[in-house]
Amino acid sequence: GWLCADGSGFNLYQKPGFYGEGYFDRKSRYSISFQIVVSPHNLRIYDYSTGHAGSTHDASALCDTRIYNKHQTLFGPIEWIWADSAYPSKKWCVVPFKKSLGGKIIHNQKHAFAALKGCFQSLKDLRININDTNGHRFAMAWIKCCLILHNMIISIE
Repeated sequence: GWLCADGSGFNLYQKPGFYGEGYFDRKSRYSISFQIVVSPHNLRIYDYSTGHAGSTHDASALCDTRIYNKHQTLFGPIEWIWADSAYPSKKWCVVPFKKSLGGKIIHNQKHAFAALKGCFQSLKDLRININDTNGHRFAMAWIKCCLILHNMIISIE
């Protein structure tokens, strides 16, 4: 396994007017969930899914990634990704521990989120009004731009 999958959320500064309760997450914040598949050694993002309301479970968001839908063609017979206990254990998705002991893999996944939100401060409390479909689409475009720029910065550094 050379990639790690995990989910997190981009907090919103206010309750969306567009299906607001769906954005309420398990941490009692309004957020947009996102899923990333990263390389733990350099934090490069290889796949992502964003656009789900904050109440979406990590395993459900993973279903929208390319890796989930095309794993047969993307991975060789002995390749897989690491994931935490929120994910289904499959031949290509290994869940090493059902209860994490604070392992290095989990730490590196969280480090990727911190690096992303640290570099792009706008992602800490996303100040985009989501009052209709267009507001939601604009928020998704903003997030995707930040993810792309994150990888560009890694390539340059």
